[in-house]
Amino acid sequence: MPGISFVFSRKSRIKEESGRIRSALENLVHDDGYSSTSALIGQALFLGYTRHKQYSVAEIEDERFFICVDGFVFNRGRSDLERSLLSVAAGMPDCAGKVREWMEGTDGEYAVLITDRETGDTIIFNDPLSRISLYYSEDKEGLILSREPRFINYLKGGAGLSRDSIFEYLLFGYPLSGKTLFEEVYRLGGGKMIKLNTESGTVLTERVHSFNYQEKRNSGGSIGEHAGNLASLLEDACRRRSSPEGKNVVSLSGGLDSRSVSTCLSNRDVPFAAATFLDAYGIVGPDVEYAEMIAEALGAQWHLYRLHRARGRQLLDLLSRLSGLNYLGVSHTLELFESIAANCGSGFTLFTGDGGDRVIRDTRPVGPVGSMEALVDYILKYNSMLPLHIVSDITGRQEPFVRDRLLEMLGGYEEDDYKMKYLQFIFSERCPGWHFQGEERSRFYNRAVTPFYASEVFRYSMNLPDRMKKNYKLYREILVKLSPEIASINNSEWQFPITSWKLPFYGLARRIYFSLPDPIRKFVEYRLRWSRLRGAYTPDSPVRQCLEKQIESGSLDQYLNPDKIREHIDSMEKMGFDHMFTLTSLIEMESTGISSIAGYADREMI
Repeated sequence: MPGISFVFSRKSRIKEESGRIRSALENLVHDDGYSSTSALIGQALFLGYTRHKQYSVAEIEDERFFICVDGFVFNRGRSDLERSLLSVAAGMPDCAGKVREWMEGTDGEYAVLITDRETGDTIIFNDPLSRISLYYSEDKEGLILSREPRFINYLKGGAGLSRDSIFEYLLFGYPLSGKTLFEEVYRLGGGKMIKLNTESGTVLTERVHSFNYQEKRNSGGSIGEHAGNLASLLEDACRRRSSPEGKNVVSLSGGLDSRSVSTCLSNRDVPFAAATFLDAYGIVGPDVEYAEMIAEALGAQWHLYRLHRARGRQLLDLLSRLSGLNYLGVSHTLELFESIAANCGSGFTLFTGDGGDRVIRDTRPVGPVGSMEALVDYILKYNSMLPLHIVSDITGRQEPFVRDRLLEMLGGYEEDDYKMKYLQFIFSERCPGWHFQGEERSRFYNRAVTPFYASEVFRYSMNLPDRMKKNYKLYREILVKLSPEIASINNSEWQFPITSWKLPFYGLARRIYFSLPDPIRKFVEYRLRWSRLRGAYTPDSPVRQCLEKQIESGSLDQYLNPDKIREHIDSMEKMGFDHMFTLTSLIEMESTGISSIAGYADREMI
């Protein structure tokens, strides 16, 4: 992952360890398009970073302070960025208030490091939503922090895998509460700051910014007024994120989110091309017709990319770069990146609609949630990658383990309302642990952006009463404000437009669906979405053969039960299998240093 890597040595042994630290940094140079730089070296501190041409790492300094900004700040020019961050630095070490104020005035996805050259004191903080992932580990030797866990693992001589985190990863797709799959390696939560004092050797982590989703500061005004304001904010966010070179590509489906992004760019006269992909399974087939209609209506150049199943070498590339943070079922997108670059030229900015389904729509649980136990049940029911009983069987961990973990975590949230606690879970756990990692994958290769998490858009929308978002009422008004013509084109998932009279009945059907008993709901889901819920691969498929080799090697035995994997494998849906295979592949690679996938480098697997 492009971005910063940092080491603090309590024993001031940076000089002695510099060779090993640089070797760890070089391990993050993933291809010929990457470069590495050692930006700051002292007795106790090391800062380096890797980058490619589309990724930003900026250095700011004066006689006293050194500042490094990793990622993108969209609403501050260079002079404003320098002035504002040097003002924050002048308040060190007790600068939490200034950092919070800076965050609230900044639109971006970033990590910031500030070092006082006179004292060696250093602060590191990221954006309020943790749009940029930072991983860290602290022990008696000091602190190691990086955009990639593998930098930390290299310097620690292998961090080892956590059994508890393996359970949570297999269940949800990510470990909870900022943990990672690796022992004593953590992900920095959004709006948090690490403070270190080189003289005393202390390292403290504090939260300087938080969201309370129960507070609704935009409760007045009409839905039309708010829709107009949000439409304007989205247009501004798209314009700020557009490529300085004019090379913009929208990943366009037939849904609501990417069409909103495309329309915003068109309304602000930002040039862009539209890219729609058709996967090997035809899962997104319905998107193609409507995506082409949207592009034609906006006068945008449109390209359809027909993708193959991902080959073993693509799986290995994704696994080695993201250390399991992305499940291998999305490896086919690497072919998409290559195809867009071949067609549109390298150096493009990739726009997506990520986040629209959570920021603009009603994200609250459907139906009543009257207790913490009921909220835990809802989370387990609708946020699991594999059924809980299968995860328990494979890992040997019992159900009370995860229920107790969720109760403890939810109990620590500021919100009192159970549905608002669910929003906190989505934006502080699921988004950084799962959704944002898809964007991190794109950042390995391109400049990838979305307007829905722009600070002004997010704050404005989250402060609206949730009833305005119910049944897509707010989204409908926003799309009509942006373009009545685009709003009138069918949503591929519904086969009717958001302006249709059918929409309220769809909302009613959705509420009924969520209230159905599990067996009936799963039957309805299978009938309606069979192609997305394809069963596991046949026993003679390359991916099943590869999994069997991993099992036979004995590398999984320490963490998983191979017999239980074999017992449940035929009942797994494709996404669940792909996710489990990601975990088994990571365990094998971390345990042995090699991967059975290498034997399938040129074969289509997933």
